[in-house]
This record gives sequence, C-alpha cells and structure tokens, in this order.
Amino acid sequence: MKDKFTYFDFLAYFIPGAVILWICSVMAKDLGVLSVLEMGNVFTESLAFIVLAFVVGHFIQFRSRQKTEVTIKEKYWSNAFVSEAFLLKDNEFCSEFKRHRYINLLQKHFGLTGESAKILDDENEEARLISHGMYRECFTFITDKGIGQKSTKANEYYNFFRGLSTTCVYSTIVSAMDFVYLSIRFFTHRTFVGLAHALTMLALTIFFGYAVYAFRIRAKQRGELHVAEVFDSMAGYFAEKPS
Repeated sequence: MKDKFTYFDFLAYFIPGAVILWICSVMAKDLGVLSVLEMGNVFTESLAFIVLAFVVGHFIQFRSRQKTEVTIKEKYWSNAFVSEAFLLKDNEFCSEFKRHRYINLLQKHFGLTGESAKILDDENEEARLISHGMYRECFTFITDKGIGQKSTKANEYYNFFRGLSTTCVYSTIVSAMDFVYLSIRFFTHRTFVGLAHALTMLALTIFFGYAVYAFRIRAKQRGELHVAEVFDSMAGYFAEKPS
C-alpha cells in the first residue's frame, strides 16, 4: 500500500501552524518585537509565513500523536485504540450482531482461526492484538480494493481534529500569557484601548480553551467512525461479491 500526500494532508499541517504563528504574532506585536521580524517585502513575508506554518504544523502533529492521542485513549478508549477493542465481546463500539458477522467473514476470508475467534470473547492483551491485527489486514484490503474512501476520510479528519486540539492547547497558553501582560500594562497606563485589547485576549483564551475539548471530542468521534467504516467496507465488499 502506497501512501499519497494529499491536499487535505497539507491543510492538516498548514492550518495548525498558521494559527500558532498568528497568535504568536499578536503577542509579539503587543510586546513590541514584531517589527524585528518584518522583512519589508510582502511576497517574501507571505512565502516565509507559508513555509514556517507548514514546519510548525509538522511539530504540532508530532506533539498531537505524543500527547493528545494518549489523552483520548486514556479518557475515552480505556487506554487502547478502538481497533484493539472493536472485535472484543460486549465492546462499546460494535454490536454483538455485527461483531459475529465480521468474525465469520474474517474466518472465511482472512485466515482468522477458530481458536483466535474464541480468544476475542475475553478482554486481554492477546485479544487486543488479534483485534488490531484483523483491523490492519482489513484496512490494507479495502485500500487495495479502492473501497475504503469513507474510512480513509474519517482517518484524515481524526488526524486533523487531533492536531487542532493540540494547536488550541498552545494557543490557549500564548493568549493567556498575552492577557496577563496586557493586564499588567493596563494597570500601569490605564487606557481604554489597553483594557479592550486585554479583554479580547481573555476572550481568545476562553475560546481556545473550549476548542481544546471540542476538537478532542471530534477527533474521538472520527477515530471510532474510521474503524467502524473499515469493517463495514470489508463486509460490504463480500456482501456484493457473488459467492
């Protein structure tokens, strides 16, 4: 299976990076150091912004895999990936009817043994490995067959929302720091403009703080949808194929 870099992948890196650069530029302007970074040429500055946003976006996605994904697993998925629990008995992601249907198809077409199928009735490390292994085989299968568009799109959105959640974590920190700085400056100079700007940064801090949670929930939903679509696509393929 060959991975292709898509326009959606570019946005998944560029948008988080652009948001981080924007909120940092706001604070840099408030600190009076933004002029040091200016190049005096709109084209050069725009090009530098795009490239830097893309680089920062890579860092954000790297951190999202390290931190945000771990948080999602611990908070919503019992410290495991959905694919590791999807075929286990009485799991919250898949009904028993569908689970038995998938297991029967996996035994018929993907070499899942009866012994391994019985292990899936228990919740242990071996069962999780079997479930995840079957997911990987199905994902590769539907991708090679060109029938996994929905699952691929759900996975892309999972990565995107996970990255945005991490973006908002850092943006919350930066905007909160700027709010504290502006508040101190307001009490020193006591200007209406300073107060309005400080309140704006406070509103941004609250917004980004809420967005951390909101995008995390969206990532959770897309992650669960991705795994479900993988098995549904596999089952749909064999349902349409003549015996």
